[in-house]
Formats: sequence, C-alpha cells, structure tokens
Amino acid sequence: MNEIVIMKNLTFGYNHNNILENVNLVIYEGDFLALIGANGAAKSTLMKLMVGLLKPKSGSIKLLGQDIKEFNQWSKLGYVSQQASQVNTSFPATVEGIVLSGLYKGFGKSFSKNKKEHALKEALSQVKMEGLSKRLVGSLSGGQRQKVFVAKALINKPEVLFLDEPTTGVDVSSQQEFYNILVE
Repeated sequence: MNEIVIMKNLTFGYNHNNILENVNLVIYEGDFLALIGANGAAKSTLMKLMVGLLKPKSGSIKLLGQDIKEFNQWSKLGYVSQQASQVNTSFPATVEGIVLSGLYKGFGKSFSKNKKEHALKEALSQVKMEGLSKRLVGSLSGGQRQKVFVAKALINKPEVLFLDEPTTGVDVSSQQEFYNILVE
C-alpha cells in the first residue's frame, strides 16, 4: 500500500513549550484514522502539521511521497477544520459560493461553467444537500453548515480527506449517514 503521510521524529511547540515530541506516524492509502483524546491534547495541531498549516520544530513530514516543504499537489487533498462551520451568520455567502471556493484551479487551469456546475451538484449530492446551493450559509443549521464545508473539501474528488471533528453540529441520527458518505 502507498504511504499517504509519514511523520518521523516530529517535534512541535509554541515558544519553548513542546506539545508534541518525537512523533512517528505512517498512514497508508485506504486507512481510516481517528485521533482520540482530551480537549487540548494536540489532535488538531497534529492534523494541521499533516496538511502543512503548521511547521514542525524538528523532524520530517511527507505527504503523498513528497516532503511537506515542497508539496504542491493540493487538489489531491480535502481538509475541513474543526471551526469550519462556525461562520458569521450575517456573512452573505451562499452554499454555492462556499463549495465552489474549494475548486482547485491550479496554475492557469480554468473550469468551464458546465464543469463548475457539475462539480457543485456532485459535491452537494454526496453530502445530501442538493437544492440548497442558493441558500445563505448563515441561514443553515450547524450540521448543514458542516456538510457544506465537507462538500467544499470533496469538490475536487481528493485522494485524501483530513476532517477535524467532522460531526460537530451534526445530530446523532445524521452521524451514521455522514459516516456512510465518507465510506463512499
């Protein structure tokens, strides 16, 4: 199996306080990995390191076989932070606008209107949010907003999904549906 993430001797901290020390981790293609721990245990920090949002003090990270410092295959990744659905409810963004903002254009690559519409419909269908593309994100429930940000992460058909507390705001009866979406 292909290695998706490789962390070797990773250390990270803020100022002089290390919160992760000598972390070694390999995630393989097809793995479902859940990081479980108390609040403040550095789960989100570890994920942010995996996707290059934070830089380690020492050690190395490879993502899809490439050193994170030179990684440039962003369209192959989908990422939803744990605060993604916490938007200002008066911000005038539509579901369509948020999801399409995840469409990775690359360097000079553009998408036709038909391709954008197809990608939008497919991503919204995957999260069972068809028909809501014109709604303002602020008018949605927390769980619906979370699904919008997952659709944004899915719009490029990524090879890898990084989801930080993906069921935040999703009611218990919808959580199983959500996990079925991830399996698909």
